Amino acid sequence: MRRLHPLLSLLLVLAAGCAVQVPDVKVNLETPPLQRKAIGQNRVAPSAVSDVFFNRLLEERVPPVGEARKRQGQRRADLDSLEARGVVGESSVGTVVLLHPELLHSSLQRRRVSKLVEAENRDRKILKAWLETLYSTSLGRPEVPVSEELARIYREQAPPGTWLQTEEETWVRKEK
Repeated sequence: MRRLHPLLSLLLVLAAGCAVQVPDVKVNLETPPLQRKAIGQNRVAPSAVSDVFFNRLLEERVPPVGEARKRQGQRRADLDSLEARGVVGESSVGTVVLLHPELLHSSLQRRRVSKLVEAENRDRKILKAWLETLYSTSLGRPEVPVSEELARIYREQAPPGTWLQTEEETWVRKEK
């Protein structure tokens, strides 16, 4: 199996729901004007931003991604419960799928779960697009596509009892 670039691994772990406390540090990444003139540099390269500032970048520079992560955190308990009961499952492409609506007792519950699934998939799409853009612009082409890696992380984080779609497009129940 090919190994991922360490920065992509960090981004995927952070994006998949792990929290990291980053200290407030003020750093001026701007090259002094005299030095810029001497070396002919007009601006700081994007790669000069350390991954230590990932959360700051996420919250300040890419508000839709930060908001999507917050919404995902708010619905995590409900989604885990539905996955453990086998109502929804994790597809091989990293989306949530409503598999067994008959396990819900009313049409109101079915509508609410459908809306939850749609909202989760919308936020996953935002996160995936951002990671793909970030990775392709700063690190080149990934050895393993971001979508495949995110799908693997979502499947690993799913609770026991969750239906998981294999690459052969069959569904199996997660045991542990």
